[in-house]
Amino acid sequence: GERVCVELKDGLEVSGIVDSVQISDMSLLLGKAQQRWIEGRRRGQVGPDLEIVLIAGARIRFVHFPNKLNLDAELRRWHNRRNKAAFSRNYIVNRPKADQLSTQRRQQSDS
Repeated sequence: GERVCVELKDGLEVSGIVDSVQISDMSLLLGKAQQRWIEGRRRGQVGPDLEIVLIAGARIRFVHFPNKLNLDAELRRWHNRRNKAAFSRNYIVNRPKADQLSTQRRQQSDS
């Protein structure tokens, strides 16, 4: 995972290492997170460091990615891994066809 900075709608900024992303609602799981208020009456204050934090997608205003991260390449790699996983889950390799199964069953019942 890469270290990202996440701006929340309530003026809090959380930076941490991306552990996972929930695609359905864009929730982020960050490890080794640090908090800092960037807006409001708590502006400039620093919150406690957190070992892990789950941020609901509805609370996120903006995600800052590091400049060194090639986001296009990372997304392509992720997409390819996801498609391969879905393919292997949905298709069983070397499964017998229906006509082969019926032939095997007939042979077993005849013997």
